[in-house]
Amino acid sequence: MLPRSLDRNKTYLPVMASITSNMRDWLHHKIVRVTAIALLALMGLYALLLLGLQLYISGNKEKLLAELNQKLTTGLKGDVHLQNVRVNVWAHFPQVEITLENFTITDTLHHVPLVSIEKIFTRVALTDVLGKRINVRAVTLSNGFVHIATDSTGYSNKYALMPVKSNNAGNRKKEVFVKEVELNNITAISEDAVKQKHFEILFQHATASLHKRDTVIDIRLRERAILKGLGFNLAKGQYLLNKSIEGRWDLHVNTATKTISFPASKIDIDKHPFELQGSFTLDTAQSHFNLLVKTKQVGYRQAGELLTANIQRALFRVNLLQPVDVTAHIEGSMASGTTPLVKVDWATTNNTLVTPAIAFNTCSFTGTFFNEDTLGQPRTDGNSIITLHTFTGDWGGILLKGNNTIVRNLEHPNLVFDFASSCSFPALDDKFGLRTLRFVKGNARLQLQYNGPLVADASAMENLSGKLVLQNGEVHYEPRNLTFSNCNGEITFSDNDVEVKKLQCNIGSSKFTVAIQGNDIGRMASSDPGKSSLLCYVYSDSLNLKDFKSLFGKPQGGIERKKSKQNLARAAFRFDQLLERGTFLLNIKAAYIRLNQFTATNLDGTMSFKHNFWQMQNATVQHAGGNVSLKGNVRQTGNAEHVLDINTRLQNVDVRKLFYAFENFGLSGLSYQNLQGTMDMTANVSLGVNYKSALIPNSVNGNIFFSLKDGALINFEPIRRIQQYVFKDRDLRNIHFAELTDSLLIKEDEITIKRMEVQSTALTLFVEGLYSMKGNTDISIQVPLSNFVEQKDLHEKPKNQGVDRKVGPSVYLRAKTDLKGNIKIGLDLFKKLRRKDRDKNKT
Repeated sequence: MLPRSLDRNKTYLPVMASITSNMRDWLHHKIVRVTAIALLALMGLYALLLLGLQLYISGNKEKLLAELNQKLTTGLKGDVHLQNVRVNVWAHFPQVEITLENFTITDTLHHVPLVSIEKIFTRVALTDVLGKRINVRAVTLSNGFVHIATDSTGYSNKYALMPVKSNNAGNRKKEVFVKEVELNNITAISEDAVKQKHFEILFQHATASLHKRDTVIDIRLRERAILKGLGFNLAKGQYLLNKSIEGRWDLHVNTATKTISFPASKIDIDKHPFELQGSFTLDTAQSHFNLLVKTKQVGYRQAGELLTANIQRALFRVNLLQPVDVTAHIEGSMASGTTPLVKVDWATTNNTLVTPAIAFNTCSFTGTFFNEDTLGQPRTDGNSIITLHTFTGDWGGILLKGNNTIVRNLEHPNLVFDFASSCSFPALDDKFGLRTLRFVKGNARLQLQYNGPLVADASAMENLSGKLVLQNGEVHYEPRNLTFSNCNGEITFSDNDVEVKKLQCNIGSSKFTVAIQGNDIGRMASSDPGKSSLLCYVYSDSLNLKDFKSLFGKPQGGIERKKSKQNLARAAFRFDQLLERGTFLLNIKAAYIRLNQFTATNLDGTMSFKHNFWQMQNATVQHAGGNVSLKGNVRQTGNAEHVLDINTRLQNVDVRKLFYAFENFGLSGLSYQNLQGTMDMTANVSLGVNYKSALIPNSVNGNIFFSLKDGALINFEPIRRIQQYVFKDRDLRNIHFAELTDSLLIKEDEITIKRMEVQSTALTLFVEGLYSMKGNTDISIQVPLSNFVEQKDLHEKPKNQGVDRKVGPSVYLRAKTDLKGNIKIGLDLFKKLRRKDRDKNKT
């Protein structure tokens, strides 16, 4: 087998031999020979003409340059200057290469260049200039600028490009048509200080092929450029500021209608693919443009940076971390003082939306920007609107859905939204980030409406409204260690109010139905949350006060939360301040209440809570067969102590039940089993309670006035001991009394008993002295001797005679605490207690 090269030659050589033979035969024809000679002659003549032209130009260069400058200057209204011209007839034979160097056009007033090109290169064949139209094959412009400007006085330099009208009507100039244009490092600028417009582009490299059909010029443009800005209204900023642009365009220029249009074209802007389509009408009377821009999967900030700085500031208050699909439609007049209509649509799925306050994951929505919110009004930032349609997003386990989230007035952005969500309590707890409340378990349905400024501040809460539906929730109030369980109900809140209707919850064994009305809640966003107030209405069928003993416990420091931009930290802080320092008015009603042995019915009271001060404004309850009213306040004086100031009134209360309920008031010698009667009492008492709800020693102070009717003392051992000395024949086990009345002074757990008359079925006594819970009891008991001579009628109701009446000779007894803490009664033969009191009174 032959080598492949030899095999190819074996086929190729015979073919070439055949072609050569045919050409030789063709040249033998006479007509062909004549034609060939003529063509060679013409080419020789053309070469001689070009040679002559080259020699003439080289020999008369300065003269020709001066004439060319003069011709150009007389042809245009501006001043034209060409520094140098070079001609080369051989480089692109048969075309002539012409190079113009440092070409400028200046205006005649300020003499500032509006055109400055370092190098203009073109190629022209002589045949292209012989017809009715001069056809220029190609023109290349390198390193320069074209700057059309109108200053603030209205003066414009564009007149310098206008041709000078010829006085000779018959001298008609030929039309010049350029077929191909190439630009290298050429800047084009158009600015108008009166219309506040500025357009600038730097063509790093661009080629344009032109084809004319009737009044339409088709241009196929390929460019690599940098847009320095499209300023339709400089007061509002510029579009596409310093953005790279690269692509191919098919432009159509209609010289009759003065329009430029282009179909959908694939263009890279800032190195991202876009599709652009548009048209521009340049007629001064009806100037107008229409531009459609589309792209997919572009970065949110990258897309936003194509818009004006003002729009960017509004858009960049939020951020999207994943790309979006964008379609922008820009149209409007190019007349003075006009702003185009801008409509931008975008869509995204599974994105992350970051706002000044919180971030949403897995967001899906469509959106629109429109700079004419109110039709017919000026297209300003103040009349612009951003709308998010069908928004869904996950806020750390809270799935929010909403329609038509709107931002209006981008000068002072106002946000309007309506979100709905179903979520768990732990998710709410994580996002609210409260130090005072912890959402432990349960579910909630959340609806949020907002209409207010777009700011990252708790003041935004002033405009937040919505509804929270609780389902089997558990909430822990950390500062007072209270747990609300089985929470079910509805909470609504608006601009400055909050309302809770039929919220049902439990604290321990106590069950509640709660209604809340909050006013001036907006102050929680200010520096004075203490002026906010909540009015709570609470009803319970059965209330166990023991469930609330933690109210007197040590205040907790609150929940330590990790700092996170994902929770409403500032708003949460303000809400915590409201709960801790705001004012709560509580109206409570309970059919039945209990605390250890204490029971009562029909509780109806009003209390106010403000930071470390609680006030019982008015409370009534039915207890022990009578009525009890209560006023007072509770002051926290330390982490472990509270001071209770109580003003109470008892009417027709069964004294036995009263003593039973209050566990004999801590008295060691007197029990509810020893008492009988109906009591009325008025008391003003101050006492201290520690964090275990126990009485603080030496903290009880105040005064008590009481009246005991139909009283009886049953099996009271200290009285029965009197029989060791007297009245051994009388029944001291069941003693009935006339009305007992007295005023008691309490100081540091010691009760001073003023002289009190005791008229009973057994005897008459007068009692005064000190009863002490500290073991200092010292009571004087005066027993008139008339008791020994007058036998009491057991069937006669005792009557008081007066504490100051003279009762004659008496026996004095003294009740004192012994070393074991028991009260012992003995004879006071020398009236030591009475003398001591007299001496005290004298001093």
